[in-house]
Amino acid sequence: MFPTIEVTAVLVSSLICFAIGALWLSPALFGKVWLKSLNIPADEYSRYIDGRTFLWLAVFVIGINIGIEIVIDMLGYTNMKDGVYAGIYMWIIFVVPQVGILIAFERRPFLLFAIYAGYFLVIFVIASALFAMWR
Repeated sequence: MFPTIEVTAVLVSSLICFAIGALWLSPALFGKVWLKSLNIPADEYSRYIDGRTFLWLAVFVIGINIGIEIVIDMLGYTNMKDGVYAGIYMWIIFVVPQVGILIAFERRPFLLFAIYAGYFLVIFVIASALFAMWR
């Protein structure tokens, strides 16, 4: 069985996740705390968030959304509640361990784990719910 990928849904979800990602590490939300956790002076923010950063964010967000869309399609979910639960489960299974391993090996503060994992929780839940309801 091959999954059906709703291209329009993937693009819409990717745009939403991209916007959330751009806002997430902006000074308006977690940008200042993120820089402090990495010991980066605030005046160097633009060195770390530039066009190249946004290009990679777009590429990876599209990849994540394609993967989530495939899982939701294969599970046959068609309502928001199932989509939300699927997003939380995928986050627990795939994101938390990976981000946790990277944070542990790099000996970064737990706050950085919370910033990264929190972003992925939000986008996994939104994308999963959207894909489930799109059908």
